Amino acid sequence: MTTKRKPPLARDPVLDGYAKQIRVLAKRTVDDLVKIGELLAKAKKRAGHGNYLPWLERELGWSPDWAQNLVDLFAFSRTAKFRKVRHLPAAALYLLAKKSTPEAALDAVIERAEAGQKLMVPAVREMIRIGAPYRASGPKAAGSPVQIASPKSLPREPITAEDLQAARRNQLVDSITDLASQLPSDRSIEEARAVVVSLGRKRDVFAGAVAMLHEFVGELHRALNERPAPTLRVIPGKDDLSRD
Repeated sequence: MTTKRKPPLARDPVLDGYAKQIRVLAKRTVDDLVKIGELLAKAKKRAGHGNYLPWLERELGWSPDWAQNLVDLFAFSRTAKFRKVRHLPAAALYLLAKKSTPEAALDAVIERAEAGQKLMVPAVREMIRIGAPYRASGPKAAGSPVQIASPKSLPREPITAEDLQAARRNQLVDSITDLASQLPSDRSIEEARAVVVSLGRKRDVFAGAVAMLHEFVGELHRALNERPAPTLRVIPGKDDLSRD
């Protein structure tokens, strides 16, 4: 069955104004993100059913999921609980703002944040996944990373080097995803030149960072396009390759 596309929405000065304001909010502080979410919520209501997503694609080039993250963040910002966690990374706030996030998990994050514990994105994601974390035994020093405990993980096994490496990789994934969300909607050479002009004394450090990112992102791109190797299952006593 073929779905008929709606004709392009006629130019609307109010919607044009929303798009312009969203594009100029390039700093992407939490306040900027909340404001963008507010504008998107207004644009969705103004455009009407069936017109919002085409407008979003035409004016901003954003996916519906990314836009919904910002709309949810705006709604979350209007609650009293938001003020207690607004210092967390934006990626963590997106998770907490989702309607599917259990209230118990949000309360647990707030409890640890108010206790001065350092909450990273993987910890917040795990707290949401299990619904509401059990209290870890023993006092925690202020500023120490939060430890998540669940019935399946108690008693906890010693943390290995592999565990730490996996945690760092998860954090890297979150950092790259968060960085991508903070890039300006205008990713032209003109905007890039404007960024370079603003560097000042940071130019050399920034150039080195960009070179490292360029090299690793190229390898990530290659890895993402590789076909996964088939997993071989070995059944004891059924090794077809064994010879007498």
